[in-house]
Amino acid sequence: MTSCNAFAAPVDLSAEQIGAVEKAVKSTLKDPYSAVLSQMSGTTDGSAVFVCGLWNAKNSMGGYGGEFPYFGKFTTFDDGKTFSASFTLVKITESVSEALNLISLCRSYGIEFTQ
Repeated sequence: MTSCNAFAAPVDLSAEQIGAVEKAVKSTLKDPYSAVLSQMSGTTDGSAVFVCGLWNAKNSMGGYGGEFPYFGKFTTFDDGKTFSASFTLVKITESVSEALNLISLCRSYGIEFTQ
């Protein structure tokens, strides 16, 4: 993923932040142990770090269903510079129609998914 929005600055996520995102996304899935997360990227407007990425995991039939996006954020502490390690998963999708809407939301934060 790349960032392309003039209103959001790209952010390199720390290992702690990546772990928090993975934990939050996997906790919502039927088979969290089969989950594969990819294209995780973050941007900030100064008040929060916004994260978008893709997930894929085995469904109830035992097969992988394809990649779907997720969106969440880390908020800042009172100093406005340090971001919380607590990740809030705002939306995770499981259908094509939801995915298209969430991809548009990610684009509005300057995050694009590669093909």
